Amino acid sequence: MMMCIVFLLLATALDASPIKVALRYDDPRLQSNAFNDSLFTMLQRNQIPFTVAVIPCTTDERFVCDTAWQFFSTLKQALADRSIEVALHGFKHVLWNTDSHHYGEFNGVDYQEQYRRIAKGKQLLDSVLDYDIVTFVPPWNAYDDNTLKVLENCHFKAISAAVDQSDCLSSNRINYYPCTVAKPTKLLAAIENNRHRKGLIVLNFHRYNFDDQFTLADFERLLLDLRANYPLEFVTFAGLMAQNDLSDKARLTANRMDNFLSKKMQLGKMLYPTTYCRLIRVLNGVLCCFFPVLILFLFLFMMRRKQAKKSYLQERGCLY
Repeated sequence: MMMCIVFLLLATALDASPIKVALRYDDPRLQSNAFNDSLFTMLQRNQIPFTVAVIPCTTDERFVCDTAWQFFSTLKQALADRSIEVALHGFKHVLWNTDSHHYGEFNGVDYQEQYRRIAKGKQLLDSVLDYDIVTFVPPWNAYDDNTLKVLENCHFKAISAAVDQSDCLSSNRINYYPCTVAKPTKLLAAIENNRHRKGLIVLNFHRYNFDDQFTLADFERLLLDLRANYPLEFVTFAGLMAQNDLSDKARLTANRMDNFLSKKMQLGKMLYPTTYCRLIRVLNGVLCCFFPVLILFLFLFMMRRKQAKKSYLQERGCLY
């Protein structure tokens, strides 16, 4: 009976909407590269939107932008029709701090220096792309409260880092779209496990995820098979915000609350709606209260039955 109630309650949280999948490709610069050109061409050919997290400068702060790059004009057109989103992936993508508490290019760096890097990187990319970057991807997924303050002041609307970096949630004006799957080869399992749930899967991948065992052609077949066999929609972070599919700190906090029921349901690899996560938490609390009460009820029932049997035997003189 209890499991039927749980099922009915969970069914109210499910939705026929397709799973949303955001592809986040990190580390390219605005210049010709054989792999990047092939990847971009493949995704555009198959009309699959994606977000590319671009590093604007070299280690000596020289802006990298080859306007003669054969894909440059195509990229600008794709930005205009929203089939590609460009995100800012740091400034130089070098380690500023290496200790365990302040690792990365931004984490632990003072506000003014973070502002200089982020504002300059955004201005450089926006100016050549005729674009307004709204998503920030911190190198090594490392950032802090100063980073979020800078993002607000530079008019960013979203940050995409890692789920385990989401303790820093001080901004109420920034959307948090963390990576939920870190390898293309793990995408199918994540979608299959969540095929009857509503939410967002963010695949973060790099050039080094591809080799002789998993090629770009394999990736293309995977994406096309997924689109053909599952109810899913490929999106960008900018596209999500345009659809009003937002992810504030309440949603991310709710998604990080593990409990007995969420583990039994194998929740994970997806960013679920806030209400769904809260419902799971409430049901988990109900179950945690129900089972002790059930055990107590069974214990009292057995004790009463034992006493009734004893009284019955005494009445018939079987016991003295």
